[in-house]
Amino acid sequence: YDQQHWPEWRVAFATRIASRTREEWVDVFAGRDACVVPVLDPDEAANDPHLIAREVYVDKGGIRHPAPAPRFSQTPTELPDESTEDETAEVLGEFGYSHSDIRRLADAGVIAADAQLYLPDYRAAERAYQLMAQVAGRAGRASRPGRVLIQTYSTGHYAVQAAAQHDFLAFYREELGLRDLSRFPPFTRLIRAVFANEDEPAAQFDARRAKEAMELFLELHPDCRAQVLLLELTDAPVARMNGRRRLQLVLKVWPGPEGRAIEDALAEVVGRPQPGGSWASLEVDPVNML
Repeated sequence: YDQQHWPEWRVAFATRIASRTREEWVDVFAGRDACVVPVLDPDEAANDPHLIAREVYVDKGGIRHPAPAPRFSQTPTELPDESTEDETAEVLGEFGYSHSDIRRLADAGVIAADAQLYLPDYRAAERAYQLMAQVAGRAGRASRPGRVLIQTYSTGHYAVQAAAQHDFLAFYREELGLRDLSRFPPFTRLIRAVFANEDEPAAQFDARRAKEAMELFLELHPDCRAQVLLLELTDAPVARMNGRRRLQLVLKVWPGPEGRAIEDALAEVVGRPQPGGSWASLEVDPVNML
């Protein structure tokens, strides 16, 4: 439980695990009373002997589904039969829906996808893809195909192309490559302090003071300074909110124990009362950079 040794233990465990392949480790622990299981992709999971024995997946209409849960010994559960297209149209017709109304029920659309694609946030493309993929999943009814309409000027953008093809892996590979090239998470850590004040000069004063404090800390700790890729003070993308002027101090650092020391140093700066009276907050790997 000694956290001081966690970094070296992490390296020791990672080195030991990397010394064998996943299949070799599976063989080592096979038949042993140890809580060790491999991480499986969806295709591997569906063909895993243990999951097959437990009937975790069932085939219905030529498609593999997760078995219904919970399962009871006296009242077995089954997947319901899907209604046919004709049955769906017939029922909706009885409720007064016209053929064109029923057709539109199978359609879905995304308006102004570019508004999400080009937000000043490194996760913008990821969120845009999530939105388009989610909307696409709502198109169609049972076996009836649907249409997905995406309004965008950026038809060649990799997020739009991947969403149009419903190809998550293509988006993942492209996005991960760009994150690596730009040194964004998960390859680095982002630490952000936001300073907000109704008085703009006061907000600027407190933010500059925090930047100077971090520069002094890094000067006194060369091992931490070597892990910093970026130390930048800028306007927040949303520069004014609730009548307050907002500035952000952003640090981009390599993962490692030095990153925790940098985080603690900035937390101490942010946690102190600000001379200009600014409201200050600290975020590590912020979900939203706006």
